Amino acid sequence: MKIKHFTSAIISILASSYVLNAQVPDIVKVDKTSGTFGEYITISGSGFSTTKANLSVHFGASKGTIINSTEYSIEVLAPAGAIYSPISVTNLVSKTTGYSKNNFNLAFKGKTFEESRIKQSLKIPEDKELFDLCNCDFNGDGLNDVVATNNTDDV
Repeated sequence: MKIKHFTSAIISILASSYVLNAQVPDIVKVDKTSGTFGEYITISGSGFSTTKANLSVHFGASKGTIINSTEYSIEVLAPAGAIYSPISVTNLVSKTTGYSKNNFNLAFKGKTFEESRIKQSLKIPEDKELFDLCNCDFNGDGLNDVVATNNTDDV
């Protein structure tokens, strides 16, 4: 019985040690605080991975496409659905995430602005009392989905 408890204690210590020594991504510098869709963004820091599949980079709710990664640098394409927020890097092996100190702003680089390409907005009367607005990627398609709650069931 004592051996069983001793073995359990050793396993717990080893598991805790793995979590404590996990590589936590630390974003020290992002080469651009503003960029257009598909523009290369270089993230410098530590706790990254040389294997791209072990990392996930998000610009708000939208996932960026990783082009290259080392232990200290990630080259990623800015996604179309990026919102004004910090960039996050998640190490999928250690399940830890680091955030940039500054927000990233997706900029428009078009030659002309075509109003016809924008769908008509949905206008909701203010008496519907919308709250808890969330701009998230619910279905994993890399694009932002918007949802809100209210106090009624007639919206």
